[in-house]
Amino acid sequence: MNIYAGIDIGTNTILMTIAKGTSSREFQVIDDVHSIARLGEDVDKTGFISSSAIKRAEIILRDYVQIMNKHKVDTALAVCTSSMRLAKNNLEVLQLFKKILGCEVIIVSGEVEAELSFTGTIETPDEALVIDIGGGSTEIIIGENYQINYRISTELGAVRLTERFLKHNPARSTEIEIMKTHILESIKDLRFGEFQGKVYAVAGTATSLASINLNLKYFDVEKIHNYELLRCRIKTISDDLFKMSSREIELKYNIPQRRADVLPAGALILYEILNAINSDRVIVSAYGLRYGIVKKLLDKKTINSIFQTS
Repeated sequence: MNIYAGIDIGTNTILMTIAKGTSSREFQVIDDVHSIARLGEDVDKTGFISSSAIKRAEIILRDYVQIMNKHKVDTALAVCTSSMRLAKNNLEVLQLFKKILGCEVIIVSGEVEAELSFTGTIETPDEALVIDIGGGSTEIIIGENYQINYRISTELGAVRLTERFLKHNPARSTEIEIMKTHILESIKDLRFGEFQGKVYAVAGTATSLASINLNLKYFDVEKIHNYELLRCRIKTISDDLFKMSSREIELKYNIPQRRADVLPAGALILYEILNAINSDRVIVSAYGLRYGIVKKLLDKKTINSIFQTS
């Protein structure tokens, strides 16, 4: 039985899932690794991925190679998202990542990112809406019977909005209001229709908010995955986070430093999207894009077919 690795090289995090199985419906996760590189640090301002961000990512990826070797991974595939889409030096960085990992590394469009996130998150054929809040972008996807009916990628990333709007720590009320106006303007034309299915939120913002609401001392995937989080609680937590410095958030909730500083922005993005779709709750998923890669590989998809949006 072949062993596959899916690697998600995002704006803030680099995530890897290793699994074996016979298909996307029948597989076992062997390892699931989370690291924060903040690859997209200042990309919105400078247009380039910095040497320090590249170095952080390089250290993480070399560690991931050792983990893959330990598990005897047969096939690995890495996907780069928002920061790499925008960076002017993305091809140079891409070649470095390929050399380190020794596997295919691809920069995907926002549409493909949305599809992989939906595929990785959804576990049933029921109608569902997935919100994937990343560091550089947020994807919103609606689908049913494992097929996507609507998807959009916006530039509402937690890192991007923090760097662009929140110049003080804690943020000032005027900064928060300007950022909120930007979020509302960005989502005002989204076509949600009469959606009646379940709403899922995936990635670090959602899992961190669930961890805070559960009052967890440490990240516990079994408690966080599929946890139902009320919109009113997200509002309360968001308001509290904006009153705190990133250091206070880090210490009080045991949130990593490079998650704590962007969590308030991510929380506000999630809250305003839930408001827009009139959903009073969201199911938190600990899966996402890297699981989508693994599922595609398990179904013996070719590289080209994986990146053809349906």
